[in-house]
Amino acid sequence: MYKQDEIRLESLLRVSLKPSRWKHTLRCREMAVRLAQKHQCSPERVSLAALCHDAFRDFSPAQWVFLAKEYGLRVDPVEKQAPVLLHGPLAAAYLEQTCSTFDAEMLEAVRYHTGGNRIFCDLGKILFLADGMEPGRTFPERQRIEQLAFQNLDEACYQMLESQLSFLNMHKLICHPDSQIWFNELILKRKNGVSI
Repeated sequence: MYKQDEIRLESLLRVSLKPSRWKHTLRCREMAVRLAQKHQCSPERVSLAALCHDAFRDFSPAQWVFLAKEYGLRVDPVEKQAPVLLHGPLAAAYLEQTCSTFDAEMLEAVRYHTGGNRIFCDLGKILFLADGMEPGRTFPERQRIEQLAFQNLDEACYQMLESQLSFLNMHKLICHPDSQIWFNELILKRKNGVSI
């Protein structure tokens, strides 16, 4: 069942995404599958979620806002200011309506892949990390976070969030509250000696 949907969605996305986005998607999927195999997560489910995570990324801000209304999505104040953050929730809404193969964990992973979410299961953590650290990404901590991701997903997520939040702060860009809440929770766990 996963393979049939993957073939159908792959042929659709190959022509609808910009070539650079398609290459990113393939690198992200490859990284996600490698992480899934290491962390005993279903490679088929991870592969399908990674394939579709940026399905709506190449749309315009006006299209994101319009489609959010069409799908009945609640748009929070941060998403109104930075509509690009809607591309994950839009992809999840579309997949929920059109692709019964996507279970709740897969939809959650796609929905929150950009900034993460404190409720993530391993599949969500894997997609969040793979999207942020696939080999086409260039930031100083990338290789260190990649190595860490194959050992400890939670610690790698903490390091990735720290890097993302630092970048956003440095460039005076808006941060989604879900990312900050998750990061704060990970900080508290570390301070209290709880293994993350």
